[in-house]
Order: sequence, then C-alpha cells, then structure tokens
Amino acid sequence: RRALRLCKRRRCYATVNQSNPTHIQSLETLQVDNVPNFRVYSAIQATGTVHVGNYLGAISQWVTLQEKYPNKVIYALADLHSLTTTFDKNAIRNNNLQTATALLACGIDPNKAVLYRQSAVPAHAELMWLLSTRTNMTQLNMMTQYKDKKKLTGTLLGLFAYPVLMAADILLYRATHVPVGSDQTQHIELTRELADTFNNQLGKQILVSPSALFAPVPRVMSLRDATKKMSKSDPTNKSRIDLTDSDEDIKGKILKAKTDHIPNITYDPENRPEVANMLTLYSLYSGLTIEDT
Repeated sequence: RRALRLCKRRRCYATVNQSNPTHIQSLETLQVDNVPNFRVYSAIQATGTVHVGNYLGAISQWVTLQEKYPNKVIYALADLHSLTTTFDKNAIRNNNLQTATALLACGIDPNKAVLYRQSAVPAHAELMWLLSTRTNMTQLNMMTQYKDKKKLTGTLLGLFAYPVLMAADILLYRATHVPVGSDQTQHIELTRELADTFNNQLGKQILVSPSALFAPVPRVMSLRDATKKMSKSDPTNKSRIDLTDSDEDIKGKILKAKTDHIPNITYDPENRPEVANMLTLYSLYSGLTIEDT
C-alpha cells in the first residue's frame, strides 16, 4: 500500500508519450528531455545472498540512476518470482530482509527511489493474469532463460509464465525505461508485444511500451563455469562472490576459480572464458581497462 501511495504521489500512473520509436538505449547516452513522465523500473529476485555480479551488473547502475534522476526510479524485491525456487516462508522472509539490507548498504536511498516488496502490491499478480489471457504459448516457448532454468527446477508453470509476471511488473508502473542485461532483451521485447496487444484490443493506450536501458558493464560469469552467468541460484557458493563474504572467503574463491592450463594471460572470451572472466572482474574493481590489467 505504501508503495502504491508513493507511486501515485510521484505520478507513476501518468500517461507517457510513446512517439519515440527507439526502444534500446545506453545508460551512458540516455537523454530524457524529450521523454514525458520518464520513469525507470527494475527488480531483483530475493533469493539467497546478493553477489558481485548483482552489484556490478545492476545495483551500481541503480544507484547511478537514482542520483541522476531522483524520485523517478522504482526498485522492487521480486519475492513472487522467487517462489519458483523456494516455497519456505521463513527463507523468503529472510531473503527479503537480506536483499533489502544489501540494497540499502550499497547506496539505494528511499528518499530518492521507491523500494518495495513485490508481493505487497496485489496488482502485480492481477495484471499478470490479464496479460496471460493475451499471451501466446509460442512466445513463452521461445524464452531461452526458461530452457536453461528448467534444468534446475523442472518444468514448473510458474517458471514458464515467469516472463508474463515480469512484464506485469514493468507495465504496472508505466515505466519508460528498464535497465537490462544482454540476456534479458527477450523479456523486454515480450513486454512491448503484450503492451501493444493489450492496447490494440482495448482500442486505447493504457499500457506503456518500455525501452531497454543497457549499461556498459560486461557480464560477470560463474567462477566455476565461465559459460554461465554468476547466479544466486547456483547450488555451489564457490561459483560466486557474495557481498557478505569475508576477505579470506573472497581470496579462497578467487584462488580456486577455474582457469585453464595455457601459460600466458590473454583476454579471449571465446576460447579462454575463465581467464577472461578473471580479467573482467579485476578490470571492473580496479578501474583499469582490460588492456591495462
């Protein structure tokens, strides 16, 4: 309720002019002067401990956006999404608290951004159902993330319909821009398609088609398998560096991270993904370019 009141106060339900056809933009070159009612929406799944991949790929960008566009950003703890991985109420409650604590510790400021728990707003599930009545099964079958994640969780309906809930999250607050990684472009395209379908069938512009907002940050990959993204859902915590890890824990994980047997150090993501991942991490935290590492 508080999130809805804050959003109404900050005009989260205002109509957005969609005359700008560009729907893929860079955070570095983003211009919002010609975007009426500019608004950013993003969410983080509240499962497990936040890791450096979350920080570098999302949270640090969230802080940048809130500082640049105060009171125009909305961030959520996506605990409804997390139900596809756990149904334990105590675990969900603890995960919400841990994730919220991590976000605040990383610099998210409630005076500049709306930060709320997804399940506290019933309209997320309600809009998901409305959108699902207009969603084609073929669209969902094309989602690559479902194909990857079902290997861990099985063929759950919640996982299959996950992109529809994600679309509802975005469309509910009429977001004009959504920060995404390269592996999430499919979700934005589906969100835009559902918004257009919904609007066309009703004959009026109710939902807003958002633009994807890319940040110039390389993907941080697993320390155990650099062909996969660093993930909280990975069963082994040796695959990631959590923000709560001690110095000794971090050192141990780096020393045990998978590399290869080639003697020279070269940056070759295609042929030497593990070494490239180590160089990427060092570059991101040292501020040096890959060439200078």
